[in-house]
Amino acid sequence: MVRFERSPTRLRRGLEAKTFAAQAANLIDGLRIAVSGGAEELRPGSVLTRELERSCSFLGGQFASSAASGFDVAAFLLALRDAVEEFAGHEEAAAIRELFEWLSLVALDSFATAGILSLQERTTEQLESGTPVVQLAPKVAAVLLVGGATTSTMDSLLSRGLMLAIGISSNCLIVDINGLCETSLQLFPKTIAAFVERERLPSIELLLVGASTSIADACQDTMNRLGCRLSPFDRLDAAVERALDRNGYALVRRS
Repeated sequence: MVRFERSPTRLRRGLEAKTFAAQAANLIDGLRIAVSGGAEELRPGSVLTRELERSCSFLGGQFASSAASGFDVAAFLLALRDAVEEFAGHEEAAAIRELFEWLSLVALDSFATAGILSLQERTTEQLESGTPVVQLAPKVAAVLLVGGATTSTMDSLLSRGLMLAIGISSNCLIVDINGLCETSLQLFPKTIAAFVERERLPSIELLLVGASTSIADACQDTMNRLGCRLSPFDRLDAAVERALDRNGYALVRRS
């Protein structure tokens, strides 16, 4: 831990080395098991090093959750390697250095993966809380989907939109998908199919805005099969006009 604290590889020193003392102890226990089979077993992927590899993978995730950097991960394992080498025999030293190179990669991969998952979770939370699910006019509920929403995110937002439509006694729900990225657009037909099949919407017409012909046709086929209604629109204002008309609000057009 002293080596880790003093390591020149660490760029930010906001974390005290003692924070990871338990992790160091776990790795030493795993290394004790690995060396029990001799130098020939001190290699990546061997039966005796699996526990050590799992501990390094777990270590990377822990570093990611503590606002550390990848340099901290590397510094930790390099410090442990240097400390262990002092007690290694000549035959074991080379194998230990090679093994720790692999363990560093395992830990850094886990660190990066955990960071990506954390970012995805934050993005999902932001989309769920920030995507407009609004009442645009009297008895006109709308869900304005944006960004790279996942299937679960879109499903959650559609459920919120349905609750809003029911709450304002509307017989329409506008779903605008103009703002979705291409990946989410490809997921949308299956998402809406699962949503409608679960909720069953015989009394509410879905007004789909911004869908391409292929997406609109796929959604329409699903709705017809389930006995529900869907109407595609190119523009949001046209869908709003349709919703107003269905809910008994006649528009007065000025010449």
